[in-house]
Amino acid sequence: MLESLERKDMIRRSREQTSLEQMYFKHRIERRQLYDAMAGQDKQRYHRLLAQWIERTVVGDEDAIAEVVASHFDRARCLDHAARRYITAANGARLRYANARAIELYLKGSSYLSDADVELKIETFLQLGNVYDMVGEYDQALAYYREMLRYAWLVGDESKGGVAYNKIG
Repeated sequence: MLESLERKDMIRRSREQTSLEQMYFKHRIERRQLYDAMAGQDKQRYHRLLAQWIERTVVGDEDAIAEVVASHFDRARCLDHAARRYITAANGARLRYANARAIELYLKGSSYLSDADVELKIETFLQLGNVYDMVGEYDQALAYYREMLRYAWLVGDESKGGVAYNKIG
């Protein structure tokens, strides 16, 4: 089927030298029309499969692929997986001092976290507070440190509670 589409000049092989053979649509319009014609359940299934395939196939920096994988899990409505990948991508952005992007990714990831992920919520609130502090938005930083403290109290984590108190101070 791919060769047939290639002969019709609908798809092309990528010239990039990678370990994987890559193909792309010649025109975005055709890709968009095919995507829009798919049923919602099929789209979700394919996004989930694609996210899983990327995680297992693309070797290298986890931070580099985390945002792409997160967006596919997000579109697949696998929100717990998406949350973790968005937070991983946010950690990478924070380490690169891409503070605005880190905040955006932390917020998106934390919005998908359930109360079952208290440990990850605490860590995410700490990092959100740190990034807001770094960019000079002290009221926002304080709000996230307080959230960190609240969750630390809920689970009785004295160590994280102490960190939160230290940051608030």
